[in-house]
Amino acid sequence: MDFLQKLTKAFWISRPLFWIGPFAAYKAGLWAAGLSTGPFEWLELFLLAFPLSLFIYGLNDIYDIKYDQKNPRKETPVWGARISEEDVPWLKNWCYASAAALLIVAFSTLNPLHILFAVFGLSIAYVYSTPPIRLKERPILDSLAAMGYGLFAFGMAFTLSGSAEFLDWKFLLLCTTLSAFHALSTIMDMDEDRKAGARTFSTVLGGRAAALFAAAIFLLNLALVYSYSQIAPTMALAGEISLALAAFLSLFVAAFPTSRNGKLAFKILIIYGMLWGYFLIIYYFLNGRHFLQDEFVNAVPQLLRVR
Repeated sequence: MDFLQKLTKAFWISRPLFWIGPFAAYKAGLWAAGLSTGPFEWLELFLLAFPLSLFIYGLNDIYDIKYDQKNPRKETPVWGARISEEDVPWLKNWCYASAAALLIVAFSTLNPLHILFAVFGLSIAYVYSTPPIRLKERPILDSLAAMGYGLFAFGMAFTLSGSAEFLDWKFLLLCTTLSAFHALSTIMDMDEDRKAGARTFSTVLGGRAAALFAAAIFLLNLALVYSYSQIAPTMALAGEISLALAAFLSLFVAAFPTSRNGKLAFKILIIYGMLWGYFLIIYYFLNGRHFLQDEFVNAVPQLLRVR
């Protein structure tokens, strides 16, 4: 396999659909800290897209080869490329090179908090997929580890200000929505994972338990967002609609806990998120500002008690 073939395969392994997650969290962290996006920030934004995603999902696929050989989702590149044993050596090297690049850039700041968050995020990604810890096979810890996906990127951006004062229970509760999405996602492959003997939230505790776990988190965050309606009304409304939809779909799956319904719910949420993404991009190009940016920046001191 030549370099271009490897690059193409690595591109799909990194799940481009999910690059926007850490990118958006990092951007939000910059806004929250009152920082602008300069050359260094753009470099880290790039590293938090393809390289970071390759590290996260590449390691995941390396240690999931035996499960992915029969996973029908791997027939669609959006969910990653199916790899073989021959791919493992070069893919592992690329994964570690991606992590090294992110660490080198983080250490170049000489900012202890920033470095700490970089090490934290990469460590969570590593122990999630790799033995002997392999959090992926330790429900409910597997879903809780997903919190690090947003906490890591947001924290890397915010700590460029030299502070980590955003860390409080409200912020951590908001991060648990990522745990809810993770738990809900395990229901999609529940039947295939059971046949393969994989340990996930759904195969160990059941699809209904995973869906109820997700619903409880979405409803808790819905209450939190509603409590700030007076401070940031437009933000709160957008959050309330999104969380209400997620909670409704989770309760639907809890009532009818099948892989098919789990897949349907997750697809709806993905499509909903993509529609939001396209709206934000179009709004930015038409207005030169991100939707809700001003309200977000003005509300953050009251929401997280910073600055």
